[in-house]
Order: sequence, then C-alpha cells, then structure tokens
Amino acid sequence: MKAAAAQVGVDPALVERAARLVTATATASPSFIERLFGGRARYSGEAHFPIDLDEAGVAQLMSAIRISVGQPGEGHSSALGLTWRSSDDGGAVLSLTAQTDHESTSVTAELDRRGTLAVVASMAGVGSVLAVLLGGSLANEFAPGFEPAGALLGLVGVLAVARSYWGSSTRTARDRLSHVMDSVSRFLTRPGNVTSGGEQAVPMARTKSDRTGDAS
Repeated sequence: MKAAAAQVGVDPALVERAARLVTATATASPSFIERLFGGRARYSGEAHFPIDLDEAGVAQLMSAIRISVGQPGEGHSSALGLTWRSSDDGGAVLSLTAQTDHESTSVTAELDRRGTLAVVASMAGVGSVLAVLLGGSLANEFAPGFEPAGALLGLVGVLAVARSYWGSSTRTARDRLSHVMDSVSRFLTRPGNVTSGGEQAVPMARTKSDRTGDAS
C-alpha cells in the first residue's frame, strides 16, 4: 500500500499512520460481560521503527508521550527504553513501553479498562434490580397481571443504557489509544531522526493490535 501511495504522490508515512487506526481481529474471545455490553475492556497496539535512540532521544520520547496523554502519570526512561503508566478517575489504565536495541525501537501501548467495566457492570446490576422492582410495581398499579412484563421492560431499559454508555466510551478509548500511537509515530519519524544505517527514519510496515475487536 505504501509503494502504491508513493506512485500516486501520497506520503507513505501517512499511509503507515492511517494503518494504525484500522481495527484488527481479536486474538482472544471476549468475556460474557464484554459481549453483553458490546465492547472489549483491553486494547493494545505495537509499532516498530528502524531508528537508533540514545538516552536523550528516549527522554524526548517520554516528553512527547506525556504531552500526548495529557494527564498525570508515572514513568522511567534510560538508554534501554522507557515505561509510562497513567490512570484516570474512571478506572482505565494506559501503559506504554519502548525498547531500543541500538538498531530499532519497539513501542507497545495498552489501554486496560477492566476497572471501568467492573464499575459499569456493578452499576448496571444495581440499576437492574431497582428497575425490575419499579417496573413490576408500576405494572401492578396501572396494569394488573402484567408485572413480569413491566419488570422485564425495566431490566431491558437499564441494560440498553449501560450498553450505550459502554459503546460510546469504547470508541473514545480506541481513539485515545490511536492518538497516542500516532503521536509516537510522528515523533519517531520527524525530520532529523535517522536510522542506524544513517537514512531518514521511516516506520516499518509492521504493526499489531491485540484484543481490539468489538463484540456486538
């Protein structure tokens, strides 16, 4: 694809960045809760760059990650690479690692939302119980004999709201991870970075997304 893009005058680096936004097939089956709410709890992305980073370059990459994430976090960098971890109030944890072997740099990012899923599932469970009781009570008052239907309607309503919220937050999470990986790619392929062979740095056409599919 990058070769074809170059032939028609499109920057191959832009094609590489766009490829990171494409959802890949999941490598593991979603859990029952994930299928119920229609979205996975963990997303990850990986990219490899044929670029030689020294300790100063790794520190600059750490700064670029901090700016891209846009929220407080903890990290460590050295000549061997870096680690970065940040969590938000909703329970989602974003972690990044970069490893350099003086010939290439590998970057892996993971967004773990299992804490958020647990909160949503708990609230949905409590809401379902209340909705069943309320639905049954209202049906008993206004349409005696239809208590089961009223309870079921209340349960379905709560699950629909929970699924809608989780689906929306899932799209936001995927966009967030893509934004971080794209920022890393822009930093590592910016003018001035060179490969270990002395050429202009271009990201290798090898990316990986793990557990990024959504269940409906």
